[in-house]
Amino acid sequence: MTASGKTTVLLTEKKNAKAVKVALEKEGALNKSYRLSSISSSLSSFNSYSLNGLPLSDIIEHSSRFIAIPIHDHFIQGRTDHKENKLLAFNLVVGHATQVCRFSSSVLGNANRQLELTSNNSLNFVQNVLLQAILTYQPSSDKGSILKVVEKLPTKTVPHKLELMGDDRTLVIPSRALNSASDSIFEEMLHNLIGDSHRKDFMSLLWQHLADTHRSHRVVRRGEIDPNSKVRESGHSILWIDPEVERTVDSEYGEN
Repeated sequence: MTASGKTTVLLTEKKNAKAVKVALEKEGALNKSYRLSSISSSLSSFNSYSLNGLPLSDIIEHSSRFIAIPIHDHFIQGRTDHKENKLLAFNLVVGHATQVCRFSSSVLGNANRQLELTSNNSLNFVQNVLLQAILTYQPSSDKGSILKVVEKLPTKTVPHKLELMGDDRTLVIPSRALNSASDSIFEEMLHNLIGDSHRKDFMSLLWQHLADTHRSHRVVRRGEIDPNSKVRESGHSILWIDPEVERTVDSEYGEN
């Protein structure tokens, strides 16, 4: 699954998407961390501009006509009046909202470069990857506050290093590490910083960041060997597989 995150978007008809995107780029308002997306059920906090007056129900009903264009939050502040924004004056934008959009390939493909921007601190390597994933998913978050939260996570939650297994460099996550199901500390962090409704998308992004920084195409969680199994199956569970790499999943791995 392609990782996604929630962001502020402008809503416009698809026929106007190119014009709106070009104008946003000129103003430095286009958020290039995300891709343009179709209207989805994750759309929320909708604000209709009085010039167009389209209610959310109409946009949802005719969602195939519209597209969500990711923007930086500061572009919205103080600009709800169409007289202050030429895009609105030309009837090209029907409103703004928040929506889950897919991350751009530049965000997912440059995890190592992004990691360098955050690694000048006291965190271990895995903590730094976690920090960067949070800041990528929640770009408006205060870096200092997030850093303090991640810094307090114990080693059992965020180990100093992770194991690479086999010739295909499968990345192995310890059974209790980065695991909200068995770790109340990590569960609380996700609840407070990410929110329960977006947890799955965030964890997918985190697995991809960890895979990229370890040059791996598959991430699994370590399982215990079943003493009653005649074939000594490991019980590892798959957390993430690179969707662009065709791989045969060995029978020793179970479904996520």
